[in-house]
Amino acid sequence: MMKSSKRIAIIEPAYLTAIGLKGLLDSMMPFAETVIFDTFEQFEENFNRHDADAPRFVHFFVSSKIIFEHAAFFAQMPQITIVLLYGNSMSDALLHTRFKFLDITQNEQQLVKAILSLHGSGHTAPHPTDVTQKGTDSLSD
Repeated sequence: MMKSSKRIAIIEPAYLTAIGLKGLLDSMMPFAETVIFDTFEQFEENFNRHDADAPRFVHFFVSSKIIFEHAAFFAQMPQITIVLLYGNSMSDALLHTRFKFLDITQNEQQLVKAILSLHGSGHTAPHPTDVTQKGTDSLSD
């Protein structure tokens, strides 16, 4: 298997949430390696590694709790930071940021649509491969 040149970080302390999102992202974006971190410190250690062969992160899916605790870091890269929300509840502090948001309480079909919408709104050029058949099948249901 060819090593991916792109990585997606999920920074979420709730393991079941993280593993479910990883499965969904892996099926939708097989061209990227999805990596789970349960703390910001784990992520930061990996992010700061100066390995020339290490693929770069193209997206961060981050719990709202971690966003609040490390806002200065993620504010430098709002275009690739997606805040994971439980429902539509959003604090006023997040309302005035340039982050994108994903309600992770939705069903699979709604999540696929939301991720595709976020993906489409954030890129001017397509990734090297399209969404997998599973992703497109979910949209047609």
